[in-house]
Amino acid sequence: MHRPSFRKTPLATGVALALGAAAFSPAMAQDGADEAIEEIITTGIRGSLTTAMNRKRLAKGVVDAITSEDFGKFPDQNLAEALMRITGVSIERFNNEGSRITVRGFGPEFNLVTLNGRSMPTAGGRSFDFADIASEGIQAVEIYKTARSDLPTGGIGATVNILTARPLENPGFRSVVSAKAVHETSSSDASVANLDEFTPEIAAIFSNTFADDTFGILVSASYQQRDNREENASVDNWGPNLQLSAASGGTVNGVPTQDFRDEWLGEGRTWWHPQNFGVGWSDISRERVNGQVVLQYQPVEAVRATLDYTYSELEFEKDANSVGIWFECPNIDATVNERGTVTSVTQSCNDYATNISRDHTIKENDSLGFNVDWQVNDSLSLALDVHSSSSELRGGGIHGEPGSSINMIIGNSHDGFWGDFVGADGVPPYPEPLSSPADILLQTANYGAGGIPTFDVSFVDQGLND
Repeated sequence: MHRPSFRKTPLATGVALALGAAAFSPAMAQDGADEAIEEIITTGIRGSLTTAMNRKRLAKGVVDAITSEDFGKFPDQNLAEALMRITGVSIERFNNEGSRITVRGFGPEFNLVTLNGRSMPTAGGRSFDFADIASEGIQAVEIYKTARSDLPTGGIGATVNILTARPLENPGFRSVVSAKAVHETSSSDASVANLDEFTPEIAAIFSNTFADDTFGILVSASYQQRDNREENASVDNWGPNLQLSAASGGTVNGVPTQDFRDEWLGEGRTWWHPQNFGVGWSDISRERVNGQVVLQYQPVEAVRATLDYTYSELEFEKDANSVGIWFECPNIDATVNERGTVTSVTQSCNDYATNISRDHTIKENDSLGFNVDWQVNDSLSLALDVHSSSSELRGGGIHGEPGSSINMIIGNSHDGFWGDFVGADGVPPYPEPLSSPADILLQTANYGAGGIPTFDVSFVDQGLND
């Protein structure tokens, strides 16, 4: 008898294996149901990136976020500098530190900053200064680039929400103490204030939970001192064809000014002449103190109550000197490049001034809030939030007197020397008229390609100290 032969094709073999696996899978799942599943918790930078990604994924609207790498450890020492990592965010710096942010081209005054979802007042302007808050007690910073009904209104560019650390979100006992010193080499050049080259930064945060993690308390504090010196050189204005009148004397590029003027203007060209030159130097000292206390209670999984208080104080002192020289007289000599920019000028104008100033301000921010969240069911949640916040900017006092700043401007006089000098015989030993030894004889400024101008002056010498 001839029996038919059935040869298995590769397709038939694959289908048979798939059906066999499906038949045995329930039994295999049944056998592994009682096995313990090992949980892997990712921390550090990888955990921070994962948490930030989950916040963006689960949020409604366009949201970016930066989270702490670990308990009490934020990616940057300054919140504004941390936010600079986010696409579309740029920062403004004050005293070499990130201060305010611009989001999608909207300046600081168009962005709303909240603390734990609560609007924060800001003294000294509408925009929030991120230098007021230390990063050690911050858990995350969220940037909402689109409007939401559950957010406070007022942020045209974005709404930035600063989230402080919470004990029940990190159960158990946790503590971090950090201390470091900052070496600022510019402080060694201080000539007015008494600045320190090495300044301390100290921070501590303690958190613990009790009663099976139903009650938690968190306390954090930080202190930072920073001294530095700032130096600057500037030109306030460049004017078209200044000091290039027909009556101007002197030379330009070695050619008499009138001949240069006729040729230059005859070609329809414009030269740009500096109006002034100024230099300044400032000795700056800053102290920042932050403190935070958080109490949380969660009797059942669906209800959580939070009481928190945040305090910050920033004390700022600045002693500054500056000198300004004006070039508004006929030139004795000038040099202009091929683009029409004056790169060197010499005059005998005798028009200058010095400025001495001192600023001392103290800014205090505090926020006290109480919040209760109740997750009634999967589709309904209720929240109660009450808070009181304030911000105060006041003068720290000038030599024991109330106030925030004092300025003294000393301008040179064109009236010559004010005084009466006579010898023992009653005859003036100096010729008349007597010019002031503070009068400038020649003043020269050089505006090089390096971007930092330099100047040189020589004063009238009347031999008063001979």
